[in-house]
Amino acid sequence: MAKLSREIIAQWAIESLESEEWTLLPKLCEDSIKKQNKFSEREIDESIERELENVAELLRNKAVSAKENGEIAIYEIDDEAPPYIRKCGEIYPDILKKLQQMEWDKFEKLCTDILQILGWNESENIGGRQDDGVDFHSFGFPNHQIFDLPMPPSCKVLVIGQAKRYKQSNTVSETEIRKFVGGALKKLNDFRKSGKVGVLTPVIFAFWTSSDFQEPAKEYAKTMGIWFMNGRTLVEYLNKLNLGQSVD
Repeated sequence: MAKLSREIIAQWAIESLESEEWTLLPKLCEDSIKKQNKFSEREIDESIERELENVAELLRNKAVSAKENGEIAIYEIDDEAPPYIRKCGEIYPDILKKLQQMEWDKFEKLCTDILQILGWNESENIGGRQDDGVDFHSFGFPNHQIFDLPMPPSCKVLVIGQAKRYKQSNTVSETEIRKFVGGALKKLNDFRKSGKVGVLTPVIFAFWTSSDFQEPAKEYAKTMGIWFMNGRTLVEYLNKLNLGQSVD
């Protein structure tokens, strides 16, 4: 039978990680493979012996990547041999669950509420069937103190975003982000034609979801410079900005 790859073993291990206590990674990998009910004891032992170091390296790289992406970590892994791993505590799981069950229009409004508190005081929700993949846009600066000072409106930072309210089982694909980019560029062009923004007006493209992003989607978003946030990170924003009650 085909060899188990490090990617598959790592994925199953993280899906099986339930304890916030430190757990030996080999044991976690063994238990997660056994749950599949497809492999013999010998196949499991050989797979772990062959791929353990690779799995540990992959998980460490993913942890570093999550931090670079501005995400809230879902696990910690140490540098021991063999390594230990543990699940990070859920960030307000009740709020995350409610976030994933919100009506789509309320979720979009919540996204503009976040931007308004951060400093983008001119926000509008535009989601609907004809939104071309753009759900909201905002003008402003991430600094409240400058709003009362004179300045040309066209030099304010423009945020063009999509708010994807998904349940935990749904994740955002690269195709969805590419579609959003097309719609966002069209919206930006409309703004320029109307004179609302100039050629050099700074623009941030944002894609926020209540669930998570597939790995190719994350890589594409990073390459394109998109401000992407998953559900756990959004919940952290809500609580830091005292917006948690808005989810009820």
